[in-house]
Amino acid sequence: QFDPAAFRYSAERYQNGRGRRDILAYGEGASDGAFLAIAVHREAESADDLARIAARLSGAEVGATSAATVLSSKFGPMDSADTVVAGRACIVFTRFEKAASAAFEGLFCPPSEHVADRRTLTCAIDRLDLVGASTDQALRRTFVTAEARRDFCGAGQVFNTGVKQLWFDVGGKLPKLRS
Repeated sequence: QFDPAAFRYSAERYQNGRGRRDILAYGEGASDGAFLAIAVHREAESADDLARIAARLSGAEVGATSAATVLSSKFGPMDSADTVVAGRACIVFTRFEKAASAAFEGLFCPPSEHVADRRTLTCAIDRLDLVGASTDQALRRTFVTAEARRDFCGAGQVFNTGVKQLWFDVGGKLPKLRS
């Protein structure tokens, strides 16, 4: 659902030389299209405030943020809240993993004509994989443990996105089923 051409990756080092923040993003926070940004802070001391996360990741004006609720993911429960970014409904989330001194933070905004769906967001989070980080054994253990809890968007299949395709999504024709 995200435009591969709109993918961006950045890494920032903290000024004190310890830790870094890796950010994966699809789309632009201030646009009308789909936007997803996930940041992993290594050597973090705690999770940041949800409103500050939304503002930092979107780079846009952020409205009111609802009370925090729990979002389930392969990493465990995450604090999440509904928020408004550039006039559209979004979901901001965070989780602090004490054993790895890592904070997972993110913001999901569907296209402006859609509703922010927590199940779609969970499926996107559950597809997050670790590449590299060979010197950060605690972060590697976090990802290995998390992968064992992944439910593949509730279907037991790696390729299932959690998005149901209905007959009206395919031009009014029922899709052919594989046997």
